[in-house]
Amino acid sequence: MVVVLGWFQPQDSEPVRARTVVSTTPGGTRVAVVEIKPADDQVELIAHELEHVLEQLDEVDLPALAAVPTSGVRRCDCGKETFETIRAVRAGRLAAAEVRRNGR
Repeated sequence: MVVVLGWFQPQDSEPVRARTVVSTTPGGTRVAVVEIKPADDQVELIAHELEHVLEQLDEVDLPALAAVPTSGVRRCDCGKETFETIRAVRAGRLAAAEVRRNGR
């Protein structure tokens, strides 16, 4: 998996603070493009989105889990195949808390 991290400025109608799009090149390389909106919580957003990359590497079946109310996975209103997971939310919050705790 190749991960590309960058910044983006969402449109006014776009309610997202970060996004990750995973694709596969014709040669079979998986690429994750992680884009973060410049904000005060960049550590949390980066950790959150990288957890989504790990979910892809772990081959988590997000559509199937989103159909189970207690799975910790839900479809987002921001896109057809867009999901949010409690796993990514927790990873982001833990990373942000650790950075705050260490004074960085």
